[in-house]
Amino acid sequence: MFGHTLRMNNQTPARIAMMQYFSSPKTACFKGRPRTTLPGTLDKDIKLAHKQQKEHSPLQLLPKQLKTAEDIMEIEKLASNRSLWRSIVANMYVLEPPKMMQRPHSHGKQ
Repeated sequence: MFGHTLRMNNQTPARIAMMQYFSSPKTACFKGRPRTTLPGTLDKDIKLAHKQQKEHSPLQLLPKQLKTAEDIMEIEKLASNRSLWRSIVANMYVLEPPKMMQRPHSHGKQ
């Protein structure tokens, strides 16, 4: 889905919103735990891919992070080549996901 969005016309609402997100300064501070956003999740996935990549992997073509509009434009160039993008996504799919912290289930009994 991300590849489809990257290949859209620059004037589509999804592309405009994505570029505004990465172009605007992040000054808002929220109380509580950090918000989970799609860009944040993609950034974590890209960083994980770079840690776990193998030699001659297409993942080496990805930028080291996804924080700025320039990073998006770099990924956009990769996504414009569909066969290369499929290869990148396929290689990311086989990476071992990070260990998630699991909270014990509470059943209302104390």
